[in-house]
Amino acid sequence: MAQLNLQYLVDDKGRRQAVLLSIEEYSQLIEELEDLQDILKLEKAVESDTEFRNYKELREELTQENR
Repeated sequence: MAQLNLQYLVDDKGRRQAVLLSIEEYSQLIEELEDLQDILKLEKAVESDTEFRNYKELREELTQENR
């Protein structure tokens, strides 16, 4: 998980209005979000697939068909 050193922009009453992140922190967050999206997509694909095929079996079949 990304280590964040958050800095806040506040209004004249001291209320937080925005967050400042370094480019490195931002990039780490984006990368982690993309990883999580991939995980969710994979879980959804596994749940919705009615016929899951092993990669080795599929590869053998395609090799036999010269694909």
